[in-house]
Amino acid sequence: MWVMARILYYLEDWEGSQQVFEKLHSENPGSIGVLGFLGSLDARRGYLEKAKEIIEELKNIKRPYLLGLDTYWRARITALLGDKELAVELIRDSLVQGRTYGILYWNMDFESLEDFPPFMELKKPRG
Repeated sequence: MWVMARILYYLEDWEGSQQVFEKLHSENPGSIGVLGFLGSLDARRGYLEKAKEIIEELKNIKRPYLLGLDTYWRARITALLGDKELAVELIRDSLVQGRTYGILYWNMDFESLEDFPPFMELKKPRG
């Protein structure tokens, strides 16, 4: 079901994806990925307050070994909400916390950042 939910998301079937992610969330409410996708869907569908509530929920997760996953999802949702500065700051934080630079590429939730100079700088190869 996880794969189907993601496929529907990437096909931009927001309604279908929402239904499957809600079912996944009811089965596993502790899944950060599912919660993140629900927040992204809320942002995409214009439910801004719900998206912000999920950002706060992600921010308040206190578990070991998150490796920046919670912060990464906050960055994705924040980018969709249009706050580019904060989104890039959260991306940087997630990298420091353990995410890899691969998160910067081929991520449709970061499309609004593609021409944003701080994001472009972050994506430059390091050598």
